[in-house]
Amino acid sequence: MPTEKTPPPVLPDFYYLNNFLTLIEYVAQQYTDLLNENEKAWIDCFQMLPRDGKALTVRLLSRRGIWFREDKLKYSEIKDLSATLAELERVGFVSLSNQPATEVACDLLTKPELVNLLSDCPLKKQEKKQVFVDYALETKPTLTLPFQCIALHHQEIMPVFLLLFFGNAHQDLSQFVLSDLGIHQYEDVEISKAYRLFRQRKHITDWLSLSELSEQLWLATTAKDIPCILGIASSVQASTAFETIEWQPMERKRQRLLTRIGRELERQSQLDDAVLFYQQSALPPARERLARIYTKQNRLALAADIVKDMLESPVDEDEQETAGRIARQLAKKTEINAPEKIKAAFESETVSLSIGRSVELTVAEYYQSQGWQAWYSENLLLNAVFGLTFWDIIFSPVEGAFLNPFQRSPRDMYHESFSSTRKDMLESRFRQITQHGLDYIFGVYKEKHGTSNDWVNWHYVTEELLSAAINSLSSAQWVGCFRRLLFDLRANRKGHPDLFMVKEGKPCFIEVKGPGDSLQYHQIRWLNYFDHLGIECKVVYVESATQ
Repeated sequence: MPTEKTPPPVLPDFYYLNNFLTLIEYVAQQYTDLLNENEKAWIDCFQMLPRDGKALTVRLLSRRGIWFREDKLKYSEIKDLSATLAELERVGFVSLSNQPATEVACDLLTKPELVNLLSDCPLKKQEKKQVFVDYALETKPTLTLPFQCIALHHQEIMPVFLLLFFGNAHQDLSQFVLSDLGIHQYEDVEISKAYRLFRQRKHITDWLSLSELSEQLWLATTAKDIPCILGIASSVQASTAFETIEWQPMERKRQRLLTRIGRELERQSQLDDAVLFYQQSALPPARERLARIYTKQNRLALAADIVKDMLESPVDEDEQETAGRIARQLAKKTEINAPEKIKAAFESETVSLSIGRSVELTVAEYYQSQGWQAWYSENLLLNAVFGLTFWDIIFSPVEGAFLNPFQRSPRDMYHESFSSTRKDMLESRFRQITQHGLDYIFGVYKEKHGTSNDWVNWHYVTEELLSAAINSLSSAQWVGCFRRLLFDLRANRKGHPDLFMVKEGKPCFIEVKGPGDSLQYHQIRWLNYFDHLGIECKVVYVESATQ
């Protein structure tokens, strides 16, 4: 029987203005000492505008570009658009003209409109728009347009305000809308000026500069614009971005950018320049790439020295394992002591099945026919239990961790500082689990259901699955899993087996591999660790019964 669809929520007319007012109120409260005089004056002037003036300003700031056509602005909640624009021009927020520079006019006009304005143009109408643009630029200093053009001023304030509110350069006002619509619900976190991220004006300007460089690199890489990539690398090499920064959040951002540039240079066989960039970064895969470049250049002693450092002080398990693989290759030509290859300590079996819509679900049905309960659990179950177990610790007030109400996790969630800063709370929770188990997380599940948490996917994690997992693994086994996650939260939240199964209270994790599929290193590490904890696990290789 068909069910009626729930009508989509309707946002109030000025929802975007209310959201922007929240944003600038936060910025003014938290960072007034770091705002420059222009930004402070802009806020004061904005607050003095009538509601329609505020609303139109936000609408324009939220659009791409700085030039707009009045006749293309359709905002029903703004009663008198022309009068409102005149008010914004009076306070210096916009300029109005129907005779902008020809380049601007051509950008705003459609091809038919441009052709119509160039009535004396000898070109055939079938020519592409760019041909008419070139003609106009050569022959017309200005064009008189049949509509007002709007030039937005002070657009540079928006990136500053968004950065101060969100703590990054990629979120924008649409984040508010997701919350307004009820699509995302967020944990109520304590936001205090004492815990703010930015401490100096230089932090803000440098962050925006690095973000702009990162955006330029992404665009050039996406477009495969090699000259642009090389140009970015050259300009960065000559800039302050090649100098170490004491403030760690910025230094991590700098090193990520330099590692990306190094990788692009390496792809273009600019190996010596790539080395210079990699040497500036301690973040993976910089040391790995250095070792591989030196190996390629037959500078084996340098490669061996780097690999030794990676083995002695790996940043994470991936780097440690990568170093082992390179060391085994170098051991054939140098005296480096290479670790043995990690061996699988878990079982495997091969089954022949008629593969349906997915090989994982086919294997789940295969075991269900043998009396097992089976759930799809890849990167879902362990992460969810972790997120529920440590919910209050994840969202505890820590300096620089929470900057705004729209965070799914603290800013340092995937840095080493997460564990070190909260060490006492984590150890206390481990003792609690050891003594009393994990039954308390069902209360957390009910209380927080639907609230955004980077570790919990509410669409897949049911109470039935949680109950089966918590009742079949011991407290010691759960503590072991949590400690491994905490060792490297970013890397170890991945690589979990595809299926979790229970039969007569006995758990088993299954990694499914279809035809042509092979185990990844991070999957092997998790399976070996389960075996170490005494948790049954295995790999099931599936052959197609129809072939």
